[in-house]
Amino acid sequence: MGTLSGKVIAITGGAGGIGEATARMAYAQGASVLITDMDADVVDAVARSLVTEQSVYRWT
Repeated sequence: MGTLSGKVIAITGGAGGIGEATARMAYAQGASVLITDMDADVVDAVARSLVTEQSVYRWT
């Protein structure tokens, strides 16, 4: 169990740079991560790269 297990973290600017790195770190430590950014296609790619069997991924 990670140090952020059970936490939900919303990250703005998550399509690149510090935002993306933060999303990846939080997810790796067990958090549920909500990623937002102006570039929806890149957010989609980042989110898909994090998806595991335990993940829920939705894009609406």
